[in-house]
Amino acid sequence: MDILTFLEKVYEGSEGWIDLPGKVNNNWSTWDQRWPDRRKAEKRFEEPIPGENLYFSVTTFSEKGRNIDHVQPAHWLWADLDLVPPAVCIKSGLTPTICWETSKGRYQALWELTEVVDPQELSRINRMLTYALDADHGGWDLTQVLRIPGTRNYKYPDTPKIEILFDDGPIYTPKAISKRLRKLVPLATEREQIRQYEPKLRWTMPPRIRRLLRTPPEMVVEGERSEVLWKIECELVEAGVPEEVIFRLVWPCAWNKHAEVHSGQTQLRREIARAVRHVAGSSKKASVPAEDEDEGDELIDTRPLGRVSYASFMAQNFTPPQWLVEGIWTAKSHGIIGGEPKTCKSTLALALGLSVASGHSFLGHFPVRTTGPVLIVQEENSAELVQDRLTRIAESYGLLPEDHVSRNGSGRRVELPADVPLELINYPALDLMSPVDCKSLELEIREVEPIMVILDPLYLMLGRADENSSSDLRPVLQWFLRLRYKYGVAICIVHHFRKAGKEETARLGQRMLGSTTLHGWVESSLYVELLDPTAMTLRVHPETRNMPPQRPLDITLRMGQPGDFEFSADVAGVSLEEELRQAIGSGTTVIQVAKALGVSKWIARKRIDAAGYETFKKGSGPKSSIWVIPKDEGGDGQVIDAT
Repeated sequence: MDILTFLEKVYEGSEGWIDLPGKVNNNWSTWDQRWPDRRKAEKRFEEPIPGENLYFSVTTFSEKGRNIDHVQPAHWLWADLDLVPPAVCIKSGLTPTICWETSKGRYQALWELTEVVDPQELSRINRMLTYALDADHGGWDLTQVLRIPGTRNYKYPDTPKIEILFDDGPIYTPKAISKRLRKLVPLATEREQIRQYEPKLRWTMPPRIRRLLRTPPEMVVEGERSEVLWKIECELVEAGVPEEVIFRLVWPCAWNKHAEVHSGQTQLRREIARAVRHVAGSSKKASVPAEDEDEGDELIDTRPLGRVSYASFMAQNFTPPQWLVEGIWTAKSHGIIGGEPKTCKSTLALALGLSVASGHSFLGHFPVRTTGPVLIVQEENSAELVQDRLTRIAESYGLLPEDHVSRNGSGRRVELPADVPLELINYPALDLMSPVDCKSLELEIREVEPIMVILDPLYLMLGRADENSSSDLRPVLQWFLRLRYKYGVAICIVHHFRKAGKEETARLGQRMLGSTTLHGWVESSLYVELLDPTAMTLRVHPETRNMPPQRPLDITLRMGQPGDFEFSADVAGVSLEEELRQAIGSGTTVIQVAKALGVSKWIARKRIDAAGYETFKKGSGPKSSIWVIPKDEGGDGQVIDAT
C-alpha cells in the first residue's frame, strides 16, 4: 500500500481539513489542506525535505489548524503502541485493522469502526483502548498525529522505512469494541473515579482555586497563564486531590495553556506530575517549572525552540522575498503606513487594499505582483466617507463599468461587481488586548483567507494598553507576527506620527506615536509627509527590510467634491540630489536638513559632504551649529548671512 492509498483509506468518505505535519530535528511545520484534494497531498510527498519526519492526523477538522474544538466525527480508533507488539493486541481480542512498524520493535495501529462516532464518544473509546493495551498514554487524544507508512523515520541513524505489517484486520462495531474494552480496562471508568472523590473535593478545594477554575476566557491575562496554572496545580496537590481529578478539573479551564497544542494533554499530565514531586519534595515557594532535561524528545516537541541543522535548513525550499506591490510592499510582510494626522494615510491604505484585491496597479503606477483577498478593519472614518473614497479609487481603476453606476439628484448609486475580493469591517470597537476580540479577528481571517489585512488606525485598537510602553505593545506585535506566519498574510497597520519637535532629527520611522518598538518591528512601511496641503501633495518614503532601498515619492492626489468620481494621482520619484537640494533651500543647519530628510544628523552630514556642499560652524560651545552653504545656479558655493 503506497502513501496516498493509505491516506485515502483512512479518510475515505470524509470531507474537511487534515494536517500532514513534518518535523526536522525538533522543528515542527504544519501542512493543512482540504480533503479530498489528492493533488495537493501528492505535492506533499513529491519533493520531501531531507531528514523530515512525516505524520498524519487521524481525524479530520471542520477548520484549518488541528484544533480540538474542530474535530469531526470519525470511524477509526488508534494507538501509539510503542513497544507493545501486535501479538499482544491479537491475544487480547483487539487485532488492529492496520498495523505498521515505525522502527525496530516499535508499532502504531488503527482499528476501523463500522460507523462514524462523535468526538466525545471517540475520545472515550480511544482512551480505553490505549489503557487496555498499555500503549503510550499520551497518544490517544483527538488531535494526535501518527507516522505515515511508506516514509522514513529519521529519529534513528539508519533511517528505517516505516512498513505496514498487515492491513486486512477486522472491522469493529463501536458497541462491540466498547464492551470488550470495559472487560479489559482494570480500573473503574473515569466518571466513576471522579464520582469517588467528589465529596472530598467539595470540602478540600480552596475557594480561591475554585474561583480561578471558573475564570472566563476574556478575563485571562496571556502573560500570567503559566504562573497561575502552576499555582492551581500545586494547591490542588496540597489539598489532596488525585492527579487524574486535577487533570479533569484543569483541562477545560481558561488558564490551561496546553489546550492550544496538539499534544497538550500529555504535557499537562507531565506538568501535574512535576507539581506532585514539587509539593512532596520541596518547601520552597512554588514557581513556574522549567522543563525537565530528561523528559525526552516528545516533551520538547510540544515546545520547540526551532533548532535545525545547517544542512537541513539550507535544504528547505524557502521562497525568496517577493513584491506584493512592486516598490511599495513585500508579500507576506508586516508593517505600518505612518504619518501625521490628515496626510491621507487611510486613502493610501484603501487604494493599496483595492489594488491587491483587484490586481490594478497601485495609484496607476505600481504593479501588483501578488493578487488575492484583502480584509480591511477600520475604526476611524464613517462608513459614508470610506464608501466615497473607495468609489473614487474604484472608478479611477476602471472597476466600475458604466452599467454599475447611476446618478440622481441626491448623489450617486453604485452597484459594485462581485469580482473584487475585498472585505470591510467598519468600527467594530476592536480591542487587541482582549483575547475574545483577537480570536474573533482570527476567525474572520480564517473565513476570508486574505493575503493582506489592513488595520486602521492602531491607536484606537489598543484598548487599555499604553502605546508608549514596549511591554504593552510587545504582545500585540507578537500576535500580529503569529497571524502573519500562521496564515501567510501581509499585515498593514495605519498609525500616526507624534508631533515633530522644534529640532526633530529622528528618522521618520522613529517618529511614530508611542514606543520606538514599532519602528524596529516593521518589515514594509510607507511614511507619509504632507508637502502642500492645498495641492494635497505628499512625500511618501517606502521602507522595506528585505528589498533594496526605494527612493522617496512625491504624490499629488486630486479628489473632487463629495459625491463625484474624481480621483487621480500624479507620482514622481525624488532623486537624492533633488531631495537634498530642497532640504537645504536657501540655507539651513545640518540638524534641519536631517529633519527634512528623515535621517539622523550623522547620515545627513555624510550626504551633504558626498554632494559637494560646503559647511561652516557658527557659535561655540553647546549652542554652536553647523550651517550648509547652498550652491548658486552655476554650482559655486556662496556664504550666506547666517543671521
